[in-house]
Amino acid sequence: MWPPQLGYGTYKITESLSKESLKIAFDAGYRHIDCAAYYGNEAFLGIALSELFKTYNRKDFFITSKIWPTMMQNVKDQLLITLQDLQIEYLDLYLIHQPIVWDMDTQSISKKSLEQVWVEMEGCQRENLTKNIGVSNYSTKLVTELLNYCTIKPFMNQIECSLEFQNDKVIKFCIEHNIHVTGYRTLMKSQGTFDNISELKQMATKYNKTIPQIVIKWHLQKWPKNYSILVKSANKSRCQQNIDINDFALTKEEMIFLQTLDQNKRTCPGLPEWKLEMNE
Repeated sequence: MWPPQLGYGTYKITESLSKESLKIAFDAGYRHIDCAAYYGNEAFLGIALSELFKTYNRKDFFITSKIWPTMMQNVKDQLLITLQDLQIEYLDLYLIHQPIVWDMDTQSISKKSLEQVWVEMEGCQRENLTKNIGVSNYSTKLVTELLNYCTIKPFMNQIECSLEFQNDKVIKFCIEHNIHVTGYRTLMKSQGTFDNISELKQMATKYNKTIPQIVIKWHLQKWPKNYSILVKSANKSRCQQNIDINDFALTKEEMIFLQTLDQNKRTCPGLPEWKLEMNE
């Protein structure tokens, strides 16, 4: 099962906001929840999830988490910690968060390869600790290498995708290989906001929507299959607005204009010392 097209991101959700934020998301209709060990909040989210799943059915939700490069010495152990923190019995998807294995002792790239990590990821799926496994921030080159050595094919590649960094090459490649793509930082702009783009303001007025709703619609209309995006808001009305995008469609001309806003400019460069192959 592919995840719902619109997912709720949990990056930077604090302990004080975790219960309220997730309840707002659940009540608004979000069923795709994105987490990560690196975010440092899975234990807080787990408390909120355990409470919410007294009302909601866990089986109706698609929950993702990710393993960070400094945690890859034993993948299963890290996944079990995530499950314990989130207070759930299984993940729907477990991702390699960044395409590198980092040795904390030597502060350098580990001798353990991504291929070895993937073998352990496959073991976690076979043990039903996670229904699916995948990657994040993988270039076409790295996905190709993975497809050559994997036994279980990656379910997803989660990557940065926004109006300024549309990442078409990686998205097309993954979809052609039946690998689902989830975009993050989908509403981001490198500088300022989109409010100063008159054409976007005109579209928002025309459809009686907000500019973020227009951008969300562009994402999902451009890639109607095998693609989802993550958004986040702790504001109840904005959270509902973000999911309320099914009652209009952008014209061909509007889609073409939004395509011209691509600058191939990341807003999330990663850690320079890792020298990740994110742009290939």
